Amino acid sequence: MEYCPYGNMSEFLRNRQDIYEPDWLQLTSDHDSKLSITDLVEAASQIADGMEFLASRKCIHRDLAARNILIGQNFVPKIAEIGLARNFYKNDIYLKKKSGLVPVKWMSIEALRDRIFSEKSDVWSFGVLLWEIFTLGGSPYPGIHSVDVYEYLCSGNRMKSPLYCPNEIYDLMMTCWNADPCQRPGFKVVGQTFIKILSDKGPERPCLVPLEIDENER
Repeated sequence: MEYCPYGNMSEFLRNRQDIYEPDWLQLTSDHDSKLSITDLVEAASQIADGMEFLASRKCIHRDLAARNILIGQNFVPKIAEIGLARNFYKNDIYLKKKSGLVPVKWMSIEALRDRIFSEKSDVWSFGVLLWEIFTLGGSPYPGIHSVDVYEYLCSGNRMKSPLYCPNEIYDLMMTCWNADPCQRPGFKVVGQTFIKILSDKGPERPCLVPLEIDENER
């Protein structure tokens, strides 16, 4: 197993709150001295690309959260903790029938209500992960107990935009949290959205095209 020296994303971000610069700066290779909006969006974009790959292989993660993203060298995020992951084929949906502990605050409405999981329920979780990223490791639904989350969501409520979060990013979160799974984007569209945001808002970058990865290295 690859060693990820910076631990999980939640702890990584919390430990760097005092160096965060809420501006569109050049990507940095020294994340112990500087962290900007550009770095956060780039990391989120890479996670979306990884989730697109999992979805293309008919795999649902079911526990996508900052605590389950490991940070490698050069702030490269690695999707990890796939203990709840499932392959799905029939109608691209997985139905959980057995009881057990579940990550309530990262689950979609249909997953909480009917234990139905799909790529679109992972997209919902990705929206919560985005919120975690732009609060620099904040805990979702602050002040709301897990047992009250379902009613909170069914009433039409959603988490407010994090401080200094770009409008485009919060709009993407809200799209991920659409009550209707069919109205949420797939991870391919999410990835394309990040490319557009970085092209429009971010500083000039040498390349916005995802790197080609050898199938044997996935």
